[in-house]
Amino acid sequence: MLWAGDDEYFYTWKPHADEAFAFMDLTAAAEFTLSMAQTALEKDLLQETPWLRDFDAVYDQIKADHDGRDADLCTLITLALQNGGLISQNKRKSYADRVPGRVFDAIDALCTARLAAKGSGAAAPPHPDQAALGV
Repeated sequence: MLWAGDDEYFYTWKPHADEAFAFMDLTAAAEFTLSMAQTALEKDLLQETPWLRDFDAVYDQIKADHDGRDADLCTLITLALQNGGLISQNKRKSYADRVPGRVFDAIDALCTARLAAKGSGAAAPPHPDQAALGV
């Protein structure tokens, strides 16, 4: 390959160089890709949907009632949903300079209520990598 400038390239193929691509059997790779896409659609995304609904509901209510950095609120809501509805004391301490105590309490209350309504103490499904590893 030779670059001529801007978007101009010149290609010179060696004899028979294209045979590796012309006769390559990618059936196994295509089957694997299809199975991963099916798993994502049939299992992982279906498990994620209720968690995303909970997150969105809590986030919308918190944003309507309180001011705060989106990044902080998203992190804290995620942590609460993954921790049975509560934000740990360590996280409260580390965010205390940016997030008022009433916001922590509101996130805890909303997340706990959402999880209790579903009859579950754990919200987020395990990440596929964690489930595969048994973590």
